[in-house]
Amino acid sequence: QVVLQLILGRAGSGKTHYIREQAGRLAQQNAEKIMLLVPEQYSFETEKAMLALLGPQQVQNIEIMSFSRLTDAAFRAFGSSGIPELQDGGRNIFMHLAIEQVKNELEFYSVCGKEMIPMLLSISTELKMCALTPESLLETAHKTADEKLRQKLREVGLILSAYDALVAQSYLDPLDDLQRLAETFAQRRFF
Repeated sequence: QVVLQLILGRAGSGKTHYIREQAGRLAQQNAEKIMLLVPEQYSFETEKAMLALLGPQQVQNIEIMSFSRLTDAAFRAFGSSGIPELQDGGRNIFMHLAIEQVKNELEFYSVCGKEMIPMLLSISTELKMCALTPESLLETAHKTADEKLRQKLREVGLILSAYDALVAQSYLDPLDDLQRLAETFAQRRFF
């Protein structure tokens, strides 16, 4: 049975303290392993706080997970694909190739200097962090009334679609890990 309980309140109202206390209470009752899913930047702070709250024995009943740790654990549990991960150098090369691949369909971005590649990679990263696809840019472009904005969205969508397709042929992009994690969780029972 999965139960979702929302803990709401303003900053400084005690939400984090309440959650830590509840997790500590469950750990002291020797409940099944408890997982606290926290933002990346709070994992060490949370581990330290739970150790202070519970001590070294009972803190072992709590697993502090950031999203990247959760991703690693899930991929270890279900096996990794063995496909190499994309690095920054590869990103630059694939973005250059993607621009070349669609250059005949570009108007605004037909002259792409070297400064364009980091900008497009930044846009790609931002979209992936927001779980948006290049196809969503193309859909938005189709619905946009402003002709210049429509063309720019369409061209960025085309470039990023080509980029993702090129990367997918040979590599896994770690920026896609959360999307792959969601797909894994939809197919398999992890929790």
